[in-house]
Amino acid sequence: MHSIPTLAFRVDSESDKSFCYSADTVYCPQVVRLAEDVDLLVHEATFVDDQADIAELTRHSTARVAGQVGRESAADRLILFHIPPPNEQREREFRDQASLAFEKSVTVANDMDDFEF
Repeated sequence: MHSIPTLAFRVDSESDKSFCYSADTVYCPQVVRLAEDVDLLVHEATFVDDQADIAELTRHSTARVAGQVGRESAADRLILFHIPPPNEQREREFRDQASLAFEKSVTVANDMDDFEF
């Protein structure tokens, strides 16, 4: 649910590991269903709460919305991505706000990070 078509996807491995990638979106019940019980949810979080109006206008998620999707999907881990340069200095806010909804591990991704699950 973005201003241009985007696709979320899920990968389930033969070793019973799974991850889901959201792409750019506002809160999307279809992503919640797609991410159900994944080991790792990689969810866009371009904005924080004080930027919620901009998030809605541009059809992006806040960190808290990403946390909500993580909680509702029962994901084990949440990684936030797509944080623009003006917000890079607010990493702690992103993590804290996502953690208000998602009480498990939250990581803020940086370009070129590698993650294992």
